[in-house]
Amino acid sequence: FEGEIKKLSSINKEKIDIDEIKKIISVNIQDEIFKLTDALRDKNSDYAFKLLHNLKYNDVKFMQILGVVVRNFENMYICKQYIKKGKTENDIVKDYSLHPYAVKMANISSKKYSLNEIHVFLDLCLDLDYKIKIGEISEKDAGIILVEKISNR
Repeated sequence: FEGEIKKLSSINKEKIDIDEIKKIISVNIQDEIFKLTDALRDKNSDYAFKLLHNLKYNDVKFMQILGVVVRNFENMYICKQYIKKGKTENDIVKDYSLHPYAVKMANISSKKYSLNEIHVFLDLCLDLDYKIKIGEISEKDAGIILVEKISNR
């Protein structure tokens, strides 16, 4: 954050509006979403809520976040199943055409969840997706439920 503060303080204006701040401060959305999935995995709900808030502030749609979370759980499920069968990360890369780093990270993360938990959280994500689409729940409420249920498991 120090670099971002220096950028803002270098502007020769008495007042800076929010749009100018958004243009100056760079946020890598994909990195922030992956940090969110890591915070969920590590049961760090405070940090997860902070990241979720920052993503919303940067106009990231919850459905985009949910898609990444689902993909991570799907990859963890695949890793758990393959490793259980005595297969390797390279087998997963080859069979699913996934990036080796994504498989490595999914395999590491999968060790923090039981196979049943992964099933439950995939079902939760699908349920939240459905409820948002039919208007039964807001994206904001879905984000709260997602963070609460996964990080407080």
